[in-house]
Amino acid sequence: MGFSMQGTSLGNGIKRAMEGLAHHLFLLFAISVVLIIIAVTVVGIHPMVIVTALVIQMNAHELGTTNHVLAVLLMLGWSISSVLSPVNPLNMLVSRLSGVTTELRRGSGTTEFTQPL
Repeated sequence: MGFSMQGTSLGNGIKRAMEGLAHHLFLLFAISVVLIIIAVTVVGIHPMVIVTALVIQMNAHELGTTNHVLAVLLMLGWSISSVLSPVNPLNMLVSRLSGVTTELRRGSGTTEFTQPL
């Protein structure tokens, strides 16, 4: 997904927005990257997909940081989103073993998402 977005208007827009945030206030950039990863993961998309798409669009030197800081930021977002995601396989296993489930009703059917408490 990351390489397919590279060079497109969407990919360039994401890149410009991230660079603008990073140059304005790096803390705001870091918080927004973590929140983007969490939001997309809670919807049901694996963190690997969004992190790959983001990392292809980011250049640490252009953002005014180092590769290590960018890697730690992405790992932080990935780890937090893995804990919070209702469709994470580990969360699904733990909730099935503990018997704790939540339901999301949509239309006439019921979709069951599991989230350990």
